Amino acid sequence: RANDYLVELHDETLKRTPSPLKVLHKMAPKIPAIKHSPDILLRIQTARGDIDSGVAASLIAIMARLCTEYDNKTGKSIGKEIIKDRRFEQLVECVNCGVDVRKRRVEAQKLMDDGDDIEIDMEE
Repeated sequence: RANDYLVELHDETLKRTPSPLKVLHKMAPKIPAIKHSPDILLRIQTARGDIDSGVAASLIAIMARLCTEYDNKTGKSIGKEIIKDRRFEQLVECVNCGVDVRKRRVEAQKLMDDGDDIEIDMEE
């Protein structure tokens, strides 16, 4: 959806690049975790890892590309403005919710345990 909207906004015949802030403020509220948040100032603490975090990560990538195009065409940098924006922070919070911390800890512990086994095997 985000890509379709970006294509719709980006009209090559007019050589017009949409304002990244406008795209951010139009697209971020469409992510379910952000949409269900009653207030923009509230932190996103729960998001479905399979959908919300993936869409948020895709939108962050689209924003990066759009900012680059916008900077090249206008000659002014908008990246710092985007990063400070609350909607962008909400996108990052959605991505963070999608990272399964417990699963990563178990994987890290398993790798450490396997590493210990290898050292023991080498000593024997």
